[in-house]
Amino acid sequence: MFLVEYEKRFEKIVSKYLLNDEMKYFTGLPIESTKISEVNSKYHSILCFSSTKLVTFFALDEGNDKFNYTSEKDSLLLRSFSTDFRYLRNGYGKEALRLLPDFVNDNYPFIKEIVLAVNSKNKPAYSLYVHSNFIDNNTRVDGKKGELIVLSYKM
Repeated sequence: MFLVEYEKRFEKIVSKYLLNDEMKYFTGLPIESTKISEVNSKYHSILCFSSTKLVTFFALDEGNDKFNYTSEKDSLLLRSFSTDFRYLRNGYGKEALRLLPDFVNDNYPFIKEIVLAVNSKNKPAYSLYVHSNFIDNNTRVDGKKGELIVLSYKM
């Protein structure tokens, strides 16, 4: 498995990425994130491939939204993390998160922290993040769809 930053040449592959209704409740479609990436140089859409299949997706945001969750200026906000519905329960999400620190070190060497906010109702995602060494520091914030749990990974 490997991670690569989105480029326009991946547009067709990204447009075929599938989320079920429950997943759509908690996260955005990758095609929406890639449109943000095309106009915002601080918003990086990351594609996770297993061979030639796009299996997992997330965005790394250098913008100011991260300050809703951390005071660390040298941080990235992990957003829109998902695994294509057709490839769930194959370990792709876990593997993407395992590869994430090296990817960040290679591409953003100044980064000291990766932060994210997960809906408290999204138990599978919370468990995945915690088992991938993200730390729950007991910070909670109100989100559009309920309470968010803030997790961080120190680089």
